[in-house]
Amino acid sequence: MFPLEYFNFTANVKKKGDDVIKHPSSEKPTYYDFVVALYDANLSYLVKHFAGASAVNSKFPPRLFIYNKGPYKRSDIAKQLNGFPFIYTRLENVGRNDHSYLYHIIKNYDDLSEVTVFFTDSSNQIEIKRQAFERLMSELNYMNINKNNSFVCPHARLTNPYFYMDKYKRRSYPQLCNELVNDPPSYYSCISSINRLKGDSEFIKADIRPLKKWKTRYLPEKPLKDTFCALGIFAAHKSAIRSNPITIYQRLIKQLEVGDNVETGHYMERLWYSLLGGT
Repeated sequence: MFPLEYFNFTANVKKKGDDVIKHPSSEKPTYYDFVVALYDANLSYLVKHFAGASAVNSKFPPRLFIYNKGPYKRSDIAKQLNGFPFIYTRLENVGRNDHSYLYHIIKNYDDLSEVTVFFTDSSNQIEIKRQAFERLMSELNYMNINKNNSFVCPHARLTNPYFYMDKYKRRSYPQLCNELVNDPPSYYSCISSINRLKGDSEFIKADIRPLKKWKTRYLPEKPLKDTFCALGIFAAHKSAIRSNPITIYQRLIKQLEVGDNVETGHYMERLWYSLLGGT
């Protein structure tokens, strides 16, 4: 949970269709956007992170962006979030979560909050992701994310510049589903996710391989970092995002639009550290 002082400044409100988009004023130096790449996981676990602050000061919840590529309707998500406001966009099911992140950056390049937190819908289903997500949310309580500390990753791993994949099938975590048996919405969503593993679309290889060569072709402006941020969970200051011209993000997203199960998505996962200036 965020300390409540993070939520105590005035917000201006703009309406867009059925969604209420709340824009915090510039009087406060730090505030948050949360970007969720959604397929079919239940998002009710997010309520505990946002509801308390929203209840204390309804004029300022953090902005929650949901990019939906799965079967849920907007009304389903609204029920899961128990009335917490969110900004909803349905996207074509291509490029996995990294495509959703790039889409958000391109769409909101001139309207970023001070800090944007990126994560996948399954951040509460798979144990290693649950731990990373909880660690990141906890760290946001006391870490001063700013121009000098512009990228926070809760689960970093070493980068292999010669990385490539010939095929990919997501792993299942049935033991976690059993742990959720007392939480029916999360349990059945977990089972649904595992069943969906059998239906992965054909794996599409990158046009240039391995990772090092692909980066040289599509991200020549940045050196390849020795580590990368795994699991699709990280936070970035707007200065890090805007340190790159929007044309870089537009160039990269095109490489993820060719299908759902793409090698380029695994390359993109390994480039966020390089792209956003992680140290």
